[in-house]
Amino acid sequence: MPHLSELAKKYKGKVTFLALSDESVETVEPFLAQKSNFDGKTWGEAMAFTVATDPDGSVKKDIFEASLSRGIPTSFIVSGGKVQWIGHPMSIDGPLASVVAGEWSIEEARQARAERIAAQQEMAKLQGVLRRARSSGEWGEAMKALDAAIAKRPGNAGLQLEKWNVLLL
Repeated sequence: MPHLSELAKKYKGKVTFLALSDESVETVEPFLAQKSNFDGKTWGEAMAFTVATDPDGSVKKDIFEASLSRGIPTSFIVSGGKVQWIGHPMSIDGPLASVVAGEWSIEEARQARAERIAAQQEMAKLQGVLRRARSSGEWGEAMKALDAAIAKRPGNAGLQLEKWNVLLL
């Protein structure tokens, strides 16, 4: 929240920041009135953006399904009526600056996101293979899957480390 508040102040008049809570107004309002950890301000004063509520989760469900997003926190940059970027709020600075400056390429962002999603899906499949190998003790399939993943992403240190762990087992 502090990071988004800083950005909201920096881009005031150019960008609208909105947080979506899945809690009720009756839960959110008292929270916003509580003292925060920031300069003795309440959370409502410390947060330089609007908080909306979605207690039945319908808005979140629709947004997350349409964007193939999985968890929170997730931030979206919308410009020109189109979602330009989706990601973790701590990674929003560069994309936001580019969108505001008019230098953003939605096609490049779309391609990069598709690559990230594909990599996540590949990792989920690999984790399933590794789970089965751990329970069965049959490591041959796991090694084949790891070797294929490393061949596809040779610079991925996590895959290399996982292979080392399998070899140790």
